[in-house]
Amino acid sequence: MKTMTRCLAVGASVLMSGLVVAAGLPYAIVDTGQVRGYDATREIALPHPGKPFFGQDANYKGNQPSYRDHGDGTVSDLVTGLMWQ
Repeated sequence: MKTMTRCLAVGASVLMSGLVVAAGLPYAIVDTGQVRGYDATREIALPHPGKPFFGQDANYKGNQPSYRDHGDGTVSDLVTGLMWQ
């Protein structure tokens, strides 16, 4: 059990450090759309700050996806400015 707790703590730290880096980026990142929370074995209600398992992707809201189909075989991501063909 201690090993699993340590693994989860390390994983949460890695995710949090990524969020800190992402917050300072000069460009936008599209939100993943993740809305569910999980503990070590199953889906749980989203945890609140200070509670175990808080800090999962679903706890953070980012730029909502937005796309434009140009009708010519290309699609633009209105958040990042990228275009796909």
